[in-house]
Amino acid sequence: MSEEKPRRYTDRVLEWVSRRSAFLFALVVVAGLIGTVLLARLIVQASAGAPAARVTPAPAQPTLSAEPTEARSGDEVTVVGLGWRPGETVLIRLEDAQAGSNVQAYVASAVVTESGSFLITFRVPANEPWASLACIRVEAFAPERGIEAAAEVRIVDELAPTPLPTDTPAPTASPEVTASPTPIPDVESWRGEYFSSPDLAGQPALVRYDREINFYWDHGAPDAALPADSFSVRWQRTLSMEAGTYRFFVRVDDGVRVWVDEELIIDQWKLNPAVTYSAEHAIEAGLHTIQVEYFEDHEAALIQLWWVREGEFPQWRGAYYNNTDLIGAPALVRNDAAIDFNWGRGGPADAVGVDGFAVRWTREMPFEAGVYRFRAVVDDGMRLFVDNVLVIDAWDVGSAREVTGERNLSAGNHFLRVEYFEEAGEARISLGWEKASEAVFPDWRGEYWTNPALNGDPAIVRNDEVIDFNWGHESPDSALPANGFSARWTRTVNFDDAIYRFNALVDDGVRVWLDGRLIIDAWREGSARHVRQEVTVAPGPHAIRVEYYEGRGDAQIRVWWEKVSAASYPDWRGAYWGNRSLSGDPVVVQNDETVTFNWGTGAPHASLPSDDFSARWTRTASFDAAMYRFHVHVDDGARLWLDDQLVINAWEDGAAREITADVLVARGEHAVKVEYYEHAGQASIRVWWEKAPNPAFTEWKGEYFANNDLSGAPALVRNDAEVKFSWGLAAPAQGLPADDFSVRWTRWV
Repeated sequence: MSEEKPRRYTDRVLEWVSRRSAFLFALVVVAGLIGTVLLARLIVQASAGAPAARVTPAPAQPTLSAEPTEARSGDEVTVVGLGWRPGETVLIRLEDAQAGSNVQAYVASAVVTESGSFLITFRVPANEPWASLACIRVEAFAPERGIEAAAEVRIVDELAPTPLPTDTPAPTASPEVTASPTPIPDVESWRGEYFSSPDLAGQPALVRYDREINFYWDHGAPDAALPADSFSVRWQRTLSMEAGTYRFFVRVDDGVRVWVDEELIIDQWKLNPAVTYSAEHAIEAGLHTIQVEYFEDHEAALIQLWWVREGEFPQWRGAYYNNTDLIGAPALVRNDAAIDFNWGRGGPADAVGVDGFAVRWTREMPFEAGVYRFRAVVDDGMRLFVDNVLVIDAWDVGSAREVTGERNLSAGNHFLRVEYFEEAGEARISLGWEKASEAVFPDWRGEYWTNPALNGDPAIVRNDEVIDFNWGHESPDSALPANGFSARWTRTVNFDDAIYRFNALVDDGVRVWLDGRLIIDAWREGSARHVRQEVTVAPGPHAIRVEYYEGRGDAQIRVWWEKVSAASYPDWRGAYWGNRSLSGDPVVVQNDETVTFNWGTGAPHASLPSDDFSARWTRTASFDAAMYRFHVHVDDGARLWLDDQLVINAWEDGAAREITADVLVARGEHAVKVEYYEHAGQASIRVWWEKAPNPAFTEWKGEYFANNDLSGAPALVRNDAEVKFSWGLAAPAQGLPADDFSVRWTRWV
């Protein structure tokens, strides 16, 4: 009984549900029939009371129109698209109507409305090559479908006058296109061409539009159509930028090149571990095209591009990431007055997590020349780069600790970059620095530039022990390119009085100066070669300057010297100074065959000025026993000594003139010294001598003075056959006193 009773109850319930379901189904069927009848009646009534609606088929191909069809550079042009797929993104690009895609720029983008239309306004570019074109083709392109449409705009110098209105009937109104105009004609995406080779060769394996250049593919590939290694990418984008000076940054592994309006601003097409490059570029307000080329060789693949306008971040630009690798788009970008944070177990901001975040701070600051000590207190890891050179490397997990690093800085602006990550627990970082000492260069002061012409401020200033480098295809430093760089080394070295051979082994160009005098000039591209020059050097300290540049290919420079022999001056030893007073060490010391120079308004050497210089010539010469007449023809001043006896003294400014002096010279070797200075204008000097013409005194030349001390001019000069006189109380001759007179006799023997 107990089992059968529940079974009957269950059967009754199922029967009730079955009957109720059948009833509901019948009710639904009846309602459907009634609705169908009513709908049919309504259709019949509508057909009887109104004409049938004409259905316009959607266009088979999207269209594009441009207004006006003639415009000047800088004028606004409005384009209207019809028949496009609602919701899709359409890019507007310009091409030379004749050259086609060889000249191309993206100027705007829009999202198609529900009606399948869009409206965009842009300005005809006023820069080249657009300003010189006769006709521009405006193309609308839907990248997802590969669909495009085009219209043309003729470029004119002046617009034709608007014709007067005529009495023509008003046209039938067309349906109004309602679409929101794009306020700023930017292309919001980068057109990326991806190649299955590292040299952008051939046709791209993939073309797509990337919202930003911010990729860390690690050991993977950008797409299944590409390899994980040995690929390359070219991105291009045209966008509107405000006027100002911008600093462009690119962090990359491996090689990269960046152009702004066809000007190459970053050229680091070489293998590299992850490194950040930067360059400044002045931008005018308006549309600008940025192109980036990248290649990946092997292992990890990384590229990130960003830029900052000067003044946009007056202190530190802080970019905060919700990962510890500084990868992807930052969650927050803000100006930080200082890097001095102790977040504890909290986070930097609501948009950033409390753990597992990272920050990159960048700024440019002026420094005085000197050695700087940078200090940081950090928990967990940080890195400091100065001018892209790693100064502090503490990129590991650890509790709060102080880390330091020193860097020798030249006077001027320097770029600082701080990278920080927080793993877990406490979060803290602070950074400061002080001048540890004045800049010290115990060996060579090496200055390195990121261009081949030593232009601007050097990117690196450091001490180099020797100039002996073979960089091959690499760069001297991570802050420098492998090609197109230059360097200057300077130092002071003590030399003996000797002839030295200066040597340089170089690829590509080198110049060497000694005390400002160019002694080696091989400033040209060329494979490794040995150049040398022998120079006579005076004893004492001398300034050496070496300049070098690398064009492309291998990079190598070595400079050295050796003593060839003791200094030898077979003729005149000529010492030249860059002042009028012969003071200090001479700039040039050399052998001069004669003292016969007419420099005009020029200089004796490239290392000397054309005015306000001086010289001293010395030598030993053989003379007979005779009367010699010494000549100096000079502009400006000169002095001549014979055995330390001043013979000619014309140490004063003056136009070219000749001064002579007769001197009795004994047989033998005698020292001759000539000193000269040039003040301004013409510069010349000539020195020579010869035996004086036979004197009128064939025996003894007698000079008689009317005093007893041979002073003043003689009262009488005559030839005496011999010195044998007995005047008694008389005078030697008429005109002389009998007492208090004196005589000097001289003759050649």
